[in-house]
Amino acid sequence: MKFIKGIQTKYQKKSSRLILGLVITVLFILQTLQIINIPGMRLIEQQLYDVKVRASAHGNVDPRIVILDIDEKSLGELGRWPWNRALIGEINDKLFDDQGISVLGYDIVWAEPDPLNYDSVSKVWGEVLPEVDNKHPMYEAIIQRDPDQRFADSMKGRNIVLSMYFNNEEGAVKANVLPPPALTQEQLPDSAHSISKWDAYTGNLLRITQSASMAGHFNPLVDNDGIIRRLPLLLEHDGNYYQGLSLAMTRMVIGGAPVEPIIISQEGGYQSLEGIQIGPFTIPLQGDASAYVPYRGPEKSYEYVSVSDLLNDRLAPKYLENKLVIMGSSAPGLRDQRATPMGAVYPGIEVHANMISGILDNTIMEAPAYTMALAFIQIAIFGLLLTLLLPILGAVTATLTTVVFLAGLGWINWYFWGLQLVVPIGSPLLSVCLIYIGNLGIGYFVEGRLQRQMSGLFGQYVPAPLVKKMAENPEKYGMQGQESDLTVLFSDIRGFTGISEQLTPEELTSYINEYFNGMTKIIMDQSGTLDKYIGDAIMAFWGAPIDSDKHAYEAVKATFAIRNAALELAASFKERGLPDFNIGIGLNSGKMRVGDMGSNLRRSYTVMGDPVNLGSRLEGLTKPYGVGVLVSEYTAQRAPEFAYREIDKVRVKGKATVVAIFEPVAEKSDISAKESDEIDQWSKALECYFAQQWGPFEKHLGQLRKAFGDRVLYDLYESRVKQFKQQPPAKDWDGVTNFETK
Repeated sequence: MKFIKGIQTKYQKKSSRLILGLVITVLFILQTLQIINIPGMRLIEQQLYDVKVRASAHGNVDPRIVILDIDEKSLGELGRWPWNRALIGEINDKLFDDQGISVLGYDIVWAEPDPLNYDSVSKVWGEVLPEVDNKHPMYEAIIQRDPDQRFADSMKGRNIVLSMYFNNEEGAVKANVLPPPALTQEQLPDSAHSISKWDAYTGNLLRITQSASMAGHFNPLVDNDGIIRRLPLLLEHDGNYYQGLSLAMTRMVIGGAPVEPIIISQEGGYQSLEGIQIGPFTIPLQGDASAYVPYRGPEKSYEYVSVSDLLNDRLAPKYLENKLVIMGSSAPGLRDQRATPMGAVYPGIEVHANMISGILDNTIMEAPAYTMALAFIQIAIFGLLLTLLLPILGAVTATLTTVVFLAGLGWINWYFWGLQLVVPIGSPLLSVCLIYIGNLGIGYFVEGRLQRQMSGLFGQYVPAPLVKKMAENPEKYGMQGQESDLTVLFSDIRGFTGISEQLTPEELTSYINEYFNGMTKIIMDQSGTLDKYIGDAIMAFWGAPIDSDKHAYEAVKATFAIRNAALELAASFKERGLPDFNIGIGLNSGKMRVGDMGSNLRRSYTVMGDPVNLGSRLEGLTKPYGVGVLVSEYTAQRAPEFAYREIDKVRVKGKATVVAIFEPVAEKSDISAKESDEIDQWSKALECYFAQQWGPFEKHLGQLRKAFGDRVLYDLYESRVKQFKQQPPAKDWDGVTNFETK
C-alpha cells in the first residue's frame, strides 16, 4: 500500500505530463486512422519507407534480366537516334534467332513512321519523279525495303512487348492505337478500386501494334516529393484497364497468362481490389492498382549489354539465352532519369526491371488495410506506457527508456517488413519522441524551478555532478533533518596561529584561500559534502544528501588525495617564500543528524551528534601520535578495503566509551610488502604492550626501528613503557589511553 501511495503521489505531481502524453497519443492514433492530417507526416512516412528500402536492398544483380542499352558507343558506331526501323528489326532477329532470348520489352514508343516508310517514299516519288511509273523496278525495290514493315515482320510470332503512355494534359490527343486491354469494366467494377483515369494516350503505329505480342504503359507514379516508390500496374481509359510494361513482360514469361483481379467483398456490399493473379504469381496491389517497387539495389543492379556489341557479334553465342531483355538508353539526352528511394538519379528502365524481379520472386511489399490497425496498436501501447513511465523516471532513465521504446518500435516494424508488410512507422516513432520531448519541456520549464532551487540549496555543499543527479528527483532530497549513517571528516592546519603571525592580512587571505580551494575541490571530486570552514579547519561528510553505502570508503580514499595535495601545496608555498604547513585529519562514522540547521537569520546544511564530536577529537589526536590521519574503529569496519595500522585504544574527554583508532596505510590492493610487514610487526608489538610484556615489546620496537626507521608513534610508546617499568599500571589497567583535554 505504501508503494502504491507513493506512485499515486508522484503522478499527482506530474499530471501535466500525463495529460500531454495522452493528447499526443490520441492525435497520432487519429492520424494513423486518417481521421485527421498532421502536416508533414506523409513526408516523414515516405522518408522512413525509403530508409527501409535502402536497408533491405541486397544489391545482387538479377541474372534473369538484361538491359539492351542504346549507349554512347552504339550511337557512335550505328549513328544518331532514331535508327532506321529495319535496323531495329535486325536487332530483333539477333536477339531471338542468335541469342535465344525469352522476352523482349521496348522502353520506347514507336509513335511516328520511319522517314523511309511506304507512305513517305510514295509521296516523295510522286513529287520528284512524277513522270516515272510507280511500277518502276527501282520503286518496287525501295517499297520492299519499307523499314516499318521490316520491323513489324520481325516481331511476328515472338514474345515482344511494346510501350505506350497515357496523358491527361490539356490539349493531349489520342495518338495511334491501343492494344487490347488487360481487363474490362465487367471484370473489374469501378466500386472496387480507385484506379486513375486517363483521357489521352500515345500508342504505337497500327501495324507495329498488331505485330507485337503485347504492350504495356510506362507511366510512373510519382509521389508528392518527386520519388517513385510504386508503379501503376493498371490504368483506366474509356472503361478498360491497361497493363504496365513490367506486368506485360511478366505475363509473356509465363505464356501470356490472363490477368485475374483479386477482389475482397465485405459486409454492406463494399468491395476492394487487393491484388491480381497472373498464372502462379500473386501481386498485391493498393486500391489504385499500384504496387510497391522492390528495389534490389542502386543503379546497375542489372547487366547492361550494348546494342553495338549485339549487332557486331561481340557477344558469345547464346549469351542472352532465356533472358528477359528490356531495350532502352543510357546515353545523355535519351536516358530516362527518375528519383527513387535508391537515389535522386536512377535509370527509369531499371524501375521496370525491379518490378519484374519482384513479381517473379514474390517480393512485392503490401499494405493491406489491417496495417493501419497494427500501427494504431503500437501507438496506443507504446504511447500509453511511455506516458505512464516518463513522469516517474529520472532524466537519464527516461532517455534510456525512450531509446529502448524507439528501438522496440524499429524492431517490430522491421519484423513486419520481413513479412513484406508496409506498416506505418512515422506516427509511432514521432509520438514516442514528442511524448519524451514534452516531458523534458515540462520538466525544465515547469518542474525545473524546483530543481534549480535544489541547486541553490545544495550547490555550495555538494559537487556539481551530485547536484545534477539530485535535481533529477528533487522530491527525494530535502533540507529537513534526518538521521543517517555517515562518515564525517575534520581537517586542520597544525600551528596555524604561528603561520598567521608571519603573514600580512592580504598574504594570509590568499594563503588560506588557496589551501581551501585545493582541499575543497578534492573533497567534492571524491563525492563529499562540504559542511563548513572553521577558522583554518575543514569539516565535510559523506553519505548525504545522496545516500551511499560506500561513504566510509569514499571518505578514507579522499584522505590520501588530501594529504598528497597538502604536501604539494606546502612545497609550493615554501618555494614562494611562504611558511609551509602540515595537516591532521580525523574520520569517524556512525548515526548522525543531518539537515538544514540554524537560526531564522542564518542556516546551513550540516551534521550533528556524538559521532561528529569524536571525528573532531580524532583530528586533534593526530599530532601526539605523529600521524597524518586517524580513523575510528567504526570507520575502519565500514571501509575494509584499506589496510590500517592500529594506533591505540582511547577514551576521549567526556566519553566513557573506548574507541580503537587506526591510521589508514593504503588500499589492500595497492599496499607494498614492506608496508604490510611493518603493520604485522607493529601488531605483534601492540599485543605485547597490552599484555604488559614490556621486554618483548621493546624487542619488537627495536626490530621495527632497525627495519623501517623511527616514528613519533614508536617514541611515544617507548616513553610509556619506560614509565610503566618504573611505575607499573594499576591492576585493572585495560591498555586504554585517557585524554582529559579536547
